[in-house]
Amino acid sequence: MKKIKVDRYFLLLIIIFVIGTFLRLYKLGSIPPGPEWDEASVGYNAFSIAQTGHDEWGNRFPLIFPAFGDYKNPLYIYLTAAFVRFFGLNIVTTRIVNGLAGSLMILTFFLIGKLIGGRKIGIVTSLFIALSPFGLFFSRMAGDGIMLSCFLISNSILAFILFIKKRQSRWLYFFSFSLFLSMFSYNLARIIAPLICVAGFILLIKQNKDKLIIMLMPMLIGLLGLVIITTQFKVGVSSRLKYLSILAQEKGVVLEVNSLRHQDKNTLISKILHNKIVLTGLILSRNYLSHFSTDFLVNFKDYGIVSESHYPPLLLIQLPFFYLGLVYLVKRGKKLGPERKIYILLIILLLIAPLPSAITEGAPSGKRSLANHGLTELITALGFFQSINMLKNKAAIAVISVIYAIGVLSFFRFFFIIYPAHYGYIYAQREAVVGQQIQKNYREADYFILSRKIDGVPYIFPLFYLQYPPKKFIETKRYRLIDDWFYVDRFDKFLFYDEINLDVFRQNMLIGKKLVVFADGEEKQKIQNLLETNIPISEKTRQNLPLYSHQKTELYMFRFIYEKAI
Repeated sequence: MKKIKVDRYFLLLIIIFVIGTFLRLYKLGSIPPGPEWDEASVGYNAFSIAQTGHDEWGNRFPLIFPAFGDYKNPLYIYLTAAFVRFFGLNIVTTRIVNGLAGSLMILTFFLIGKLIGGRKIGIVTSLFIALSPFGLFFSRMAGDGIMLSCFLISNSILAFILFIKKRQSRWLYFFSFSLFLSMFSYNLARIIAPLICVAGFILLIKQNKDKLIIMLMPMLIGLLGLVIITTQFKVGVSSRLKYLSILAQEKGVVLEVNSLRHQDKNTLISKILHNKIVLTGLILSRNYLSHFSTDFLVNFKDYGIVSESHYPPLLLIQLPFFYLGLVYLVKRGKKLGPERKIYILLIILLLIAPLPSAITEGAPSGKRSLANHGLTELITALGFFQSINMLKNKAAIAVISVIYAIGVLSFFRFFFIIYPAHYGYIYAQREAVVGQQIQKNYREADYFILSRKIDGVPYIFPLFYLQYPPKKFIETKRYRLIDDWFYVDRFDKFLFYDEINLDVFRQNMLIGKKLVVFADGEEKQKIQNLLETNIPISEKTRQNLPLYSHQKTELYMFRFIYEKAI
């Protein structure tokens, strides 16, 4: 009987892929807590599409989802709708597409690494991605199709490499189509994908004049994507750009320019050096370069916002390998031969990936610069093997491996234990409690009252947790449009206000009704005072329930029967 030979690299890849997938899907519904408002919006719109073929505002199969007025990309929502259709609406089905995309990137970059430097490079690259802090965090959130977009961009790079090596036209189509789809997944691809399209066209056109028609496909598909995005966006370019940091902070820039000129007594040299163009250029340069600094790559940052991972993209032990890999990448990009184009495209991606973050508020941003995910790990793997070739010392390699393992375990401890306990308050933990209480009290209560101090868009949570019928929401909702942002004031049993005050209770429709009022720590005392001094209610039915408490936020629920108007 013949022994079946098992390729050890294939076996290693399967083990790495299984571990990476497990880490991305383990407790996916509770770590991070959530759903935060963007996740709830994505989930409910997917639910609405799966149920009715319309979004929450009644648009039939839209190519862009208005959502809160922030206009969400369609691809992630449509893919999520398939899971919601078969497995129901919940946090797991809302996040699963990004989770699977993050897992599949392990395989994509194994192939990229293998094609560039052999199977050893591919295996180490896949290992670094499977255990990547950024890879894990951004694969486990569904605010938008961020990891899906990165997966599609990585597929385009793989297709480009395969076209260089195999000269088969199908890979060029795959290259183009992947970039086209990525532009409908997450906003960063609207900058990255067209630039990669153009770069790929320029790199290939000289040696492929016989395939000129095929070569034009990347350009045409990229152009088509931009045309669709532009025509579908109901918010003009100028109104979108006002949210970017450099433009949004125009007043701040002017004030800083005036201050600098005043210090220099408004001299001619001061006017030349201190103006909006120069200062904006300096801010952009600083934002851009910060993505390559050690401070961003390995230093822990407590951003305190939902869209950042609270952990750097690389472990400290990986940093020297990353910089060594950069040197290797540049050297290979200078060599002659067809494969030189591969390294040039990788360098181009590395250079343009920070752009979406550099031009927006909060740079450096891990989320907005995530197009480098996978490439960062590939470069680190290349640097690791360069160091092995220089060291040729098994003991040193063993020490490096142990330090890396300790760093990985330290990250796991942070992400799976410390993070949920200490950072859940910013990731909609209290909104989840609101949703659970709404589920519990929906049949008994006549009205639920929430203010926007609990959450900026509180209406989305009862929709998500109740799996509220989309048609009924469309029929019963009342809303306002302010600065292109949708403010839902009521639907069904739910009333939403900017703040809770006496005017809220001067409504005859509330008389004799069972009310449930949610309040944060700031509003708690105000509502208690209203109940005690102004609002006649039955003492037997009053309940003040503390629902959630954290050192930075609180949540209370008041439940009572409102006997008569003020």
